[in-house]
Amino acid sequence: MRTNRLSLQRLVLVRAGRSRLSAERRFCGHADPPLDERGRWEADALAQRLASEWRPGLVLASAAWRATDTARAIAAWSRCTWDAWPGLADVDVGAWEGLTRDEARSRDPAVFGRWFTSPAAVGFPGGERLLELRVRARALLDEVSARAPTGVVAVVGHDSINRAVLLAALGLPLSHYHRLRQATGCLNVIAPNRFGHVVLTLNDTGHLR
Repeated sequence: MRTNRLSLQRLVLVRAGRSRLSAERRFCGHADPPLDERGRWEADALAQRLASEWRPGLVLASAAWRATDTARAIAAWSRCTWDAWPGLADVDVGAWEGLTRDEARSRDPAVFGRWFTSPAAVGFPGGERLLELRVRARALLDEVSARAPTGVVAVVGHDSINRAVLLAALGLPLSHYHRLRQATGCLNVIAPNRFGHVVLTLNDTGHLR
């Protein structure tokens, strides 16, 4: 029986471990804080689970400090290589970088309101639009298919880029952005099929309990 090579591929999309900014529920964007103590524990627990259940042959990661440290842990446990990919950077939140939601609401009340009601139509003040993020998300899916047509690839991203990748994989519009959640240290499993992609696992944090 002939095997479809696409059925062999899995993309394990993970969010980097916790940093001080994520612990304080602040917009991080292109800020580059390291993992905090909890984040280092999350990265190690995540890495052990991936090695046990999937053992990826390649890890791609955002160049952010917290993501590369998470990638190194995964690569060490799975005994594979890792590489930074600039398209995995989190969304550029511009002037909201480092702000809490309440602070962003006070600074730009009209934009903040539209961000939750019509996220696809809003750009962060001085930053990026979700439409630009979606382009990067689709490019990531193409990159993984090109670099690893078979086997398992682990991808270490961030809250916003992960949501965009998941929506692109599901073929859903950006209006669903706020209906997804990505906890620090979580994992998602995406597989290609004849219709494009299927999400097999979403925001799984079982290894963090």
